[in-house]
Amino acid sequence: MIKGKLRNASFYPMVLAFAAALVLFFLLLYVIPSFSQVYADAQVQLPWLTRMLIGLANFLKKYFLILLPLMVIGGFGAREFLRTDRGGEWLDRGKLALPFFKYLFRDYALTSFCRTLATTLSSGIPVISALGMARGVLNNRVLSRLTARSMSRVEEGMTLSQAFAEAGFFPPIALRMIGVGEKSGALSELLEEVADYYEQDLEKYLDRLTTLIEPLMMATIGLVVGVLVVAMYIPIFQLASTVR
Repeated sequence: MIKGKLRNASFYPMVLAFAAALVLFFLLLYVIPSFSQVYADAQVQLPWLTRMLIGLANFLKKYFLILLPLMVIGGFGAREFLRTDRGGEWLDRGKLALPFFKYLFRDYALTSFCRTLATTLSSGIPVISALGMARGVLNNRVLSRLTARSMSRVEEGMTLSQAFAEAGFFPPIALRMIGVGEKSGALSELLEEVADYYEQDLEKYLDRLTTLIEPLMMATIGLVVGVLVVAMYIPIFQLASTVR
């Protein structure tokens, strides 16, 4: 359920971003060069913003057939790099550093980890083996490495709550609930409650995100297009004032 909501929440912004990129390229490659030719014939003194946009448009139009394959090659190269251990580490670290989204990635990993750990422990699997299985569902190299360190601490005699606190990515509420579960002998039940709590929190966060992201992206796209249009029409206003 959560995975599906994550996919839906990310799909619409990607579509909007792709549409915005197409509109931007259309303006830069076709609309702005038409204006620049008119201004060149009229020998108008252009503002710096207009000159900058015309220069960018001329550059893209001149080198588009070179830039397009370079972008495609760069995209494939980036994808292959992110599939390596080093690239994957860099990507996973970036996910946990993104403003607003870092809690989304952390809580999603935490929900899957706690639910898997609760299931394996309730099946009678030893703690270390259960931690190893739960570690496999994190899908984040940084969190996986921190969890491996926690496993070593548990093997040395440290409690789960202490080891997770040392790892640094477990929220205080989760640590308190896990500590209570260890003391009461109901660790698997408390881990399930932790997973349920953060799953509900994640759903609320996703609902707020999907509600906010549409108007935010539309406003951003409108601002960018508005700046382009204003920059190209300023010389026309200047010409009109000169004629008067």
